Amino acid sequence: MGDVGVTFIISDPLPTDGKIAITFPSGFRLNSGSATAMGDDGASFDGTTSVSVSGQIATITRVGDGDSIDADTVVTLTLTSIKNPPVSGSSKSYIIKTTTSLDTTLDVDTAVRPDIITPGVLGFTDVEPASLVAKAVGRVTVSFTTANPLPGNGDIVITFPSGFGLIGSEVMSLAGDGPSIDGMTTVVLSEHSVIISRLEGSLVEADTKVFLVLNGIKNPPVSGPTGTYSVKTKTSAGVPIDQATSVPSDIMFEEVIPKLTENPLPDSSKRDSRSDVEPLTEAASEKPESIGAALGKAAIKDPESIGAAVIFAREIDEHALGRALQKGRSRNPEALGVTNGVLSQEDLGSGIWVIVGVAGGTGLAILAILLLVLNRNRKNKRETELETN
Repeated sequence: MGDVGVTFIISDPLPTDGKIAITFPSGFRLNSGSATAMGDDGASFDGTTSVSVSGQIATITRVGDGDSIDADTVVTLTLTSIKNPPVSGSSKSYIIKTTTSLDTTLDVDTAVRPDIITPGVLGFTDVEPASLVAKAVGRVTVSFTTANPLPGNGDIVITFPSGFGLIGSEVMSLAGDGPSIDGMTTVVLSEHSVIISRLEGSLVEADTKVFLVLNGIKNPPVSGPTGTYSVKTKTSAGVPIDQATSVPSDIMFEEVIPKLTENPLPDSSKRDSRSDVEPLTEAASEKPESIGAALGKAAIKDPESIGAAVIFAREIDEHALGRALQKGRSRNPEALGVTNGVLSQEDLGSGIWVIVGVAGGTGLAILAILLLVLNRNRKNKRETELETN
């Protein structure tokens, strides 16, 4: 809504009480907000004037206190409170006519050049994903205020920046369109745009706040600014009504995935737990026989010390070692053969009970290390005692 400037050249003189009639194309609204009148800038002629409106015609009447306007004079004037058509495009032609006080036509131009009306500007426009995590799929809220009425069969087009995914396999819907939009709607995907078509709805007046929620929108796969969005309203024929072509972008963040620790519980907690998961050595899982052979070789080199370690281990848990031996011998008796033979020279029962804790393959490497450590500790202790004595 605003002022309209009018310019023309007369061919015949315009009397001091003459009239100027301007016909506006359909779509223009005169007396919009307030009565249409002469603008503050006035006109290029003097004297008092009045303005009347009938339909699309605004008539300026001179009251006879000014000078007549000579032929071939350029006339300019301004009219207020006129609203442009609610849709963009060509306005069609205007008509300008001058007459006497008795409405006798003096000059007329029925093909005044039309204007190109640009789309109105949507107000308070926002496009907001529910999640700002990259790759997330969810809802997107769209809100705006109309500058011009939205027809009951009009369209709303939301265009997303490159990177967003409009998941065609999911049903796109309006979820919470609110009281601003009634009637039925359909939702169609077109490249990066979501087209919402209204059916059998009521006219949404200008200056109305509209809320929409879209489902099934996938965020860009990378973090950072998304780029600007675009929101437009159109007629059912696709003629733009209002638009906001640079809706502010959002900033996406990477999804934070916590790393799993190899042993999330401290040692003290693990000892109290009845459940445990221990990684196996590659050798134990792939070739248990080699571990048994290695343990046997170690026993041949130093049977006495390993035997001592076996006896020490037996003192810790005699029954558990026995049960383990039975299980281990049933799984892999050959891997224990060499070691058993050597250990039996010191203490066959103790050796059998200790070896069982690793029999069957998977724990042999661990036991071998344990035995060596225990043996080293006992030897160090024995040497200390001998030096003392």
